[in-house]
Amino acid sequence: MKRTPLVQSLIHQVQTWFSQAKQQATEPEDVLKDAPDELLLELEALTQELPVPPAYQDAIHQALTKAVRRWQDSPEAENHLVLMSPPCEPLARILTTVLKDWSGEDLEILHPLQDFNRPADPLAIPALRALLRGGVTAAVAVPGKPHLVQPYNAVLEALGTLGATDAVEDIAPFLEHDVAQVQNAATRALYQLTGDATYCDRLVERLQEPNLQLRRSAMMDLGAIGYLPAAEAIAATLAENSLKLIALQGVLESHLRQSNFPNQVLSDEARRVLVLMDELL
Repeated sequence: MKRTPLVQSLIHQVQTWFSQAKQQATEPEDVLKDAPDELLLELEALTQELPVPPAYQDAIHQALTKAVRRWQDSPEAENHLVLMSPPCEPLARILTTVLKDWSGEDLEILHPLQDFNRPADPLAIPALRALLRGGVTAAVAVPGKPHLVQPYNAVLEALGTLGATDAVEDIAPFLEHDVAQVQNAATRALYQLTGDATYCDRLVERLQEPNLQLRRSAMMDLGAIGYLPAAEAIAATLAENSLKLIALQGVLESHLRQSNFPNQVLSDEARRVLVLMDELL
């Protein structure tokens, strides 16, 4: 494979630094000293300038196209796509590149959070709350489109994750929204913000819905908030085992954090969740 000048420059700088470190070393372990800060910063900057691999773009574009077509063809099809990559891969940049060159059908691409990562900064809360302005009355579908005027699911979930307790009154009306997934997102957020388990009971009831997509949505929400009492109900839901495992993983990880594992022994509840996951494999 032909190396670009940028890659050649990067390789040369790394080799030069290692050669200098080796020449200056008085003992073998001295070679393993930390790299200079200025070199690390330069390497990081050069890495960010590397082009997005075409193979990555093609793979994500194909997966996205298939997912959108499934969703358009069937109302019960999954309406989300999970992309996983090693931490070193610039996934957000790859997604930006793919969507910039999107040549799909007549679709409108929304960027509700201006980023592909959920914001961890509480300063994002006012902007998110502003998207709920007008309440349920304003939360209607775009004329001629399959989606609402705002990405309410993502906004409600983000407010719950950010701990936006001041937004409880803004969120509560969405429990009565016409779209069941929006109801689920509001329920999830209100449990995170209030700790009231009755909200989770609503999601557990949704696991019995005849609509597969609603069962999936409720199951993933229960996993995301780590609601331990729902573990058996999740495992028994009529849905794909792969999604059950993802939801149960969320339940287990939340419980382990709360139980201070591994500083404390593995609890009986955690063992039970592990058994449920093992039975699904």
